[in-house]
Amino acid sequence: MKTEKLTWALGILVTFAIAWFSWQFFIHSNTPASYRESNAFLEGLETMNLRYNDFKYKAKDYRGTDVPVVLIALDDDSIREVGRWPWSRELIAQMTKNLVDLGVSAVGFDVIFSEPERGFPEADEQFVKVVTDHSDKIVLGAFSENMLNIPPYQDYCVTEGFLKTGGEQVVKNNPTFVVDDESGPYDELMWKKLFDPLFANQNSRTELQVLKGFNKAAPTDLTQFQQNYLASMKDKEIFEYCQRWLTDHDYFFDKDTKSITAPLYQEVFNNPAVAAGDMDQTLLKFKNSIPAHPVPQYGQWTPNILPLQTAATYTASFNAQIDVDGYFRRYPLFYRSGNRLGSSFIPSLALQTYLVAKGYRADVTIAPEGKRKVKKINSFKIIDPSQEPEKVVMNMPIDSQGQLLIHFYGKQNALPYVSAKELF
Repeated sequence: MKTEKLTWALGILVTFAIAWFSWQFFIHSNTPASYRESNAFLEGLETMNLRYNDFKYKAKDYRGTDVPVVLIALDDDSIREVGRWPWSRELIAQMTKNLVDLGVSAVGFDVIFSEPERGFPEADEQFVKVVTDHSDKIVLGAFSENMLNIPPYQDYCVTEGFLKTGGEQVVKNNPTFVVDDESGPYDELMWKKLFDPLFANQNSRTELQVLKGFNKAAPTDLTQFQQNYLASMKDKEIFEYCQRWLTDHDYFFDKDTKSITAPLYQEVFNNPAVAAGDMDQTLLKFKNSIPAHPVPQYGQWTPNILPLQTAATYTASFNAQIDVDGYFRRYPLFYRSGNRLGSSFIPSLALQTYLVAKGYRADVTIAPEGKRKVKKINSFKIIDPSQEPEKVVMNMPIDSQGQLLIHFYGKQNALPYVSAKELF
């Protein structure tokens, strides 16, 4: 009898232990990577789960695919025949026009044209003309290596920093990618009035530091390379400041400058919906009430040259993220830089090119999850707006961070590809 009771108690204990570990693993897996606490045990379980998924792919009988996607390969044969990379924008323009003339539905570039072509401005003009003439079919790329792991309230600084550093050209009013992110009272505040003077002061600080480093008196004394460096450092330091904003390291809100910047905060937070006593209490309430966002966030972005960005209707990102064990298994369907609707969310290159090619729209809904201080992606639907009523083509099987588990078609070159030289 005692043995049966001991066995029964041990079974309950084991069941509860498994249930508890399963729940902890579920929370870990569904918490955005930027907000996870390091846990070697849970990360080990995640790696085991991912490796099991790898085993399933390797055991699968690959039979190819009939998806209507072709990769244009800048391969060795193309380099030998056409010439060394990078190619002139004149050639890129010709290749793109030939693709459109051949009847492609969309062209997505995982190459960034971030600098003007030296000594041949006419080449840029030719490419800009092609993008302008076929903006309904061309998707340009953007890239960032600056993932930000910051408290949720600093999203407001990143939003303004992104716009200040050219984000309005990276994210345009895009009718094919619609994000409905439930907003709160702080989203309505005039943050621009606060951050414009802070960023201007930060730029002045950065300029003085760079000039001192080069031993120059004024920006006009810098070489072209040094001026490019200064511009890059100004953008970088804005996002560096956002990671200090309203922390003990915020030199615009320390005891020496607080009296100067306090009126800016008073003006922005002069709203009954967000005020909470004195300014210190108001800011503390603000910092503690912003839910964490599920989508990974990036700061400084590398876009294309301004004439190209201006001519383009669609810009998307081809950032990739690795799993904890260093493998690529998941593909983000969109990214963000801040938290403002219409100016912070960037679709992935694959998603945007697919939407353009098919004439579809992606509808994403994000909202706070219960009492947890975190937002959740509630749905990710692909819509065919040409139907009456609109038809839901599919519900995307994404994870908690908006990533899609990659369904590998097979080994390298499983997708059809064309050597770029064949397009001339």
